[in-house]
Amino acid sequence: MRSPNAIPILTALLGVTLGACHGCRHDEARPVTETADATSAVVARLPDASISLRDAAAADASAASDGGKSGRLVRGAQEPTAFCAIFGTFPEGQEPQAQKLQKAVEQLGVSSLEVRSTSELRELAWGQLAVLAVLPTRAEAEAAVAKGKPAAKGFAKGCSPLSGAQGGQGASAASVDVDEDADGYVGWNPAKGTAACITGTSSIQGGEDTRAQFFGGSDLPWLVTPRLTFDAKVDAKHLDAVKRALDAGGHLSLKGERVRELFPGEEAVWASPRFTVRYERRQQPDVQTSLGSWPLADDHLELECAGKKTVLVDRTVEGVSSAEARLFWAPKQHLLLVQWKYLFGMEGDSGGATVAHLLAIDALCAP
Repeated sequence: MRSPNAIPILTALLGVTLGACHGCRHDEARPVTETADATSAVVARLPDASISLRDAAAADASAASDGGKSGRLVRGAQEPTAFCAIFGTFPEGQEPQAQKLQKAVEQLGVSSLEVRSTSELRELAWGQLAVLAVLPTRAEAEAAVAKGKPAAKGFAKGCSPLSGAQGGQGASAASVDVDEDADGYVGWNPAKGTAACITGTSSIQGGEDTRAQFFGGSDLPWLVTPRLTFDAKVDAKHLDAVKRALDAGGHLSLKGERVRELFPGEEAVWASPRFTVRYERRQQPDVQTSLGSWPLADDHLELECAGKKTVLVDRTVEGVSSAEARLFWAPKQHLLLVQWKYLFGMEGDSGGATVAHLLAIDALCAP
């Protein structure tokens, strides 16, 4: 499938609204008035350390309340690829203080210690430095924590190392990313605060309605087809127009960029600047028809900061076969690209949609 129809919203953030699609509600980036009940815990450190990384035990034990909403709340099921023994966190730029703690813990016989950006590890709160050891098993991480206790009261937490650069380090997007099969984000220019994404909806029964959405610019046509259209191709003139616009805007490829994937029941936390992206799914009773049955769920994606929440996705999804949010971060500009994509299949129909947002975090999260 390809992806959702979108119109830029010029506010503190740039977002999209979707056109009609099967089994969907209207999506628009919008603020809500709910307040946060975020949990955080202190980890031991030397005097100058910053305390903003969530304690693993507290995070694992916390569960979102129903808040009066119906449906079974789905919990995240993605397993970490490694485990971290974490001894302290510091603001970025405080390498000397972090290295001092590292030496103190190493003197107790803890090996494999390093000072590392938390933005290199999926499950940690991004935007700070951590003194930690990445180990294969939780047991090894807990043993390292116990050994280092005289110097720091650490904790063990699942952590998955990530690769890729951040903040627009790729080649020209026009030459790398864009062909007739492009879907989702195809380029960005963090220095200019711009991005481009193929967004829209597509299904057998509803046809395809997609466009090249340029945040900070004008949208361009991509592909529109009637229902029951198969093997349609993007017009060459539309493809060329998108490539020219990408070149003119200095957009860079997102291939090779570090991406933080978010699945239903998960959240991604940033320590500095402080905000959280949360993906909630409430499973509903299956749809039962004479043609068959399929799952039904309410998906909700939001960003929370400064005591307020901004809704990014709020839709009912039928027959969903896969869904995820992909987050790209430009640390210098504090820009966040959010892409949500889902695919569905049910008796007589299949397809999906893509929603995109470009968020200026400093403006969005201002008190």
